[in-house]
Amino acid sequence: MNATYPLYLAGEFITTKDVLVVSDKYENKDYATTYLADEKVLDFAIKKGLEAKEAMETIEFA
Repeated sequence: MNATYPLYLAGEFITTKDVLVVSDKYENKDYATTYLADEKVLDFAIKKGLEAKEAMETIEFA
């Protein structure tokens, strides 16, 4: 099994040029592939997190 999983961030699937292979250390086999977040992705995550925080602050709970 060697599936590829993009990053899921703020409702979007994101890939980068930096690939991360996830290995099963007990079987000594590659399990899956994903991507490492770069500075652009981290900035996007922070921006979306702050937007979500602002939206959550407007919700009134009974």
